[in-house]
Amino acid sequence: MRPLSPQTCGKLFAIGATVGPVVDSLHNQCLLKYDILPIQIPNIMSTTTTTGGYDYLFTSSWSVPPLLGIAYVVLGGILP
Repeated sequence: MRPLSPQTCGKLFAIGATVGPVVDSLHNQCLLKYDILPIQIPNIMSTTTTTGGYDYLFTSSWSVPPLLGIAYVVLGGILP
């Protein structure tokens, strides 16, 4: 693992913590239900409903951003 500067680590963490949950929500929207600290933004323009009463534009958990931020820093140090 190559050493990363604090500035590079900060950038990788910020990208992982912001872009990561959006990609995670798109990727897992039909597969996962977050039970721990859920974040759900309903789609009020949708004509279909799910068991919760809404289709969601974004579904994630408050625990996902820090985990993905750490993952991006680790992967940024390992991968060339």
